[in-house]
Amino acid sequence: MTAAAWTEAIVSTLAVGDATVTLTDNAAVADASWPTVVIVHGTGGSTHAHFWALYPMLATRYRVVGVDYDPLPESATPLTVAALADQVATVIKTLADGTRVHLLGYSLGAVVAVQTAARADIALASLTLVSGWARTDVHQRLRIEAWRRLGAASPEAMPDLLLTSAHSAIYLRQLHDYQLRELQARYRDRRDARKENELNLRVDVRDETAAITVPTLIVGGALDAMVGAHHSRELFGAIADARYLEIPAGHAIPAERPAELFAAVDDFITDPSGHPAGSRIQPARI
Repeated sequence: MTAAAWTEAIVSTLAVGDATVTLTDNAAVADASWPTVVIVHGTGGSTHAHFWALYPMLATRYRVVGVDYDPLPESATPLTVAALADQVATVIKTLADGTRVHLLGYSLGAVVAVQTAARADIALASLTLVSGWARTDVHQRLRIEAWRRLGAASPEAMPDLLLTSAHSAIYLRQLHDYQLRELQARYRDRRDARKENELNLRVDVRDETAAITVPTLIVGGALDAMVGAHHSRELFGAIADARYLEIPAGHAIPAERPAELFAAVDDFITDPSGHPAGSRIQPARI
């Protein structure tokens, strides 16, 4: 299953309170014996937008369920990490068939995955956190506030600013012109993420990290200018059964280094305790 993963996957919705969660599930073509991996995207994204390269790779070996959480844009109530974790937890419970699933979250999805994994009513086989963080710091707050002002004053400038924040210079400068234009178009088509960005200003899941006991893989981007690698290292230090991998990429690791990320995730899911807790894993050369 390669690019066909997108055409063979079934897209459905699941009501969670007032939220409507969209699921992308390859169960119809996955082997019944394959483990299930639940993946959660980041701010302003979707399964397809953030995992366009990783999903087809995972789908060759796993049942993959992409969760497009609902940020409830029409609600007057501020969005919370707990509300998004409720959506992901409901998906996991709906999938439950006596076996534990593997949970992977990227960016804000990693924050949501932390909160989900800390819940007493959710039992996981493993947890992978990519480009995540436990508490929003001053560097993030200054940048997000600047984005909000720029977005209001000059919205046409925002896509390129987001693009250059999410991707490393090394990645961008090796793209052909047509690839860069496609990437710019993808960012211009990005959905409204104001409620998620407002949430990003308030993230603090430090208490939840202490409650996580499942084997965890932390993946940070060495060139991440959006959520610096120090955040991933803080998660590594806060979660008891964690191991750490730092990849030479910007924030958008699933787009910049999908094969390297897949190799690490596949190795981890195959044997979550293969690298002992506290290990610093050497990056593969893909």
